Amino acid sequence: MAVFGGTLKCVIGNAAALLKGLPIEDREYLSFRESLGRICLVFFTSLYTVETIKMIIIPVLRDHLTWTWLDLCINYQAGFVRRGLLGEILFQLQPIIPSFVVAAVFIFCAYLLFTHLVIKFVKYTPLLVFLFFIFSPGSLLFPICADSAFGRKEIFALCAFALALLTYTKVLACKWKVCIFLVLYTIATLIHECALFFAPLAACLLIYSTDTHNKRFRTYLLCVLYVYFILLSCLLILTINHNFDQSRIALSWSPYFPNIHPNAYMMYLNKGLEDVLAETKQNAINFNTFTGPFLIDFCLAVLPIILLLLHTTHVEFFRTLRKNEPFLFFSTIVSLLIPFFLFCFQDWGRWIYLIAVQTFLFLIMLNNFGLVAYRRISPITGDQWRIYIVFLLYYAILWGMPHIR
Repeated sequence: MAVFGGTLKCVIGNAAALLKGLPIEDREYLSFRESLGRICLVFFTSLYTVETIKMIIIPVLRDHLTWTWLDLCINYQAGFVRRGLLGEILFQLQPIIPSFVVAAVFIFCAYLLFTHLVIKFVKYTPLLVFLFFIFSPGSLLFPICADSAFGRKEIFALCAFALALLTYTKVLACKWKVCIFLVLYTIATLIHECALFFAPLAACLLIYSTDTHNKRFRTYLLCVLYVYFILLSCLLILTINHNFDQSRIALSWSPYFPNIHPNAYMMYLNKGLEDVLAETKQNAINFNTFTGPFLIDFCLAVLPIILLLLHTTHVEFFRTLRKNEPFLFFSTIVSLLIPFFLFCFQDWGRWIYLIAVQTFLFLIMLNNFGLVAYRRISPITGDQWRIYIVFLLYYAILWGMPHIR
């Protein structure tokens, strides 16, 4: 408690100094940023604890299986299917440890690990950018503001992304980075296939993190990784069986969840591309009630990215990259655009969240690798900070991106 009290005192004292326009020494400011990161982690830990109890544990204790729980419980008891790895682990441990306990621990730890790594990566960004990213309803706060999205399997794809970035910051041989990357994304894809849409972005960062400047080697390695993604995608597509008897999964869980419906998994396993396209078309037609509001949400969610770009030399970096390594430049742009295919389909709030967070982290890591520099900015006066804080409060509180409108 004494340590936390000292941390809180440091944050409050330096924040008050900034609002008054008083100068802060570099060493004191560094301590302030470290303390601010710790306070943010404590804040999110408390929120994740409440949400884990509310959305994972209580529904099971009340014998009420939500659609989040049904997605978690997809297993391999009726054959190899997509999204089944986590459910199979829960099923195998069920006779020893109740599945809701394992799921609660996995999910809570996944959110906490991801948030810890994100704060670690972004804590030295300009303070204004840091605050707008951390407290954006389309960023880390999304599964809290729209708690129907809390506990969904996408968090494991985010963890794979963050853990891959962590390995890139370590002094490791390129072969070890590649092996860890492939293991992380294979596991994440078997938990939720959305990981494949963001794997190319992580692959590009792997290339940027390597010490070698051999263009031929970088191109070869990136092509090999892309081929692996394609093969993994084909595996998933070939394992989807539209005649799959999802009732066998429900039957495997019936001794533990007697009220589970035999057709509970139809929306996850038997949903074809035709159904998805038809529903997407209907949503797009209803522009004023569905598409339009989500486009507004998208613009608000990418505000931290815009603020970051205004403080960095990313534009100059990509301009130079286009001249020197056009293939890597083109691959990076394509990797940034691939996730937008998710945005063009359903659950747009969720995909906006995934796109905004991972794109921001991608740009941040270019700074952390020393490839992009922060611009020199003029000191912000106390009056300017007050205006920014008012706008930040408006941004964090007065809009929210729901899971599904």
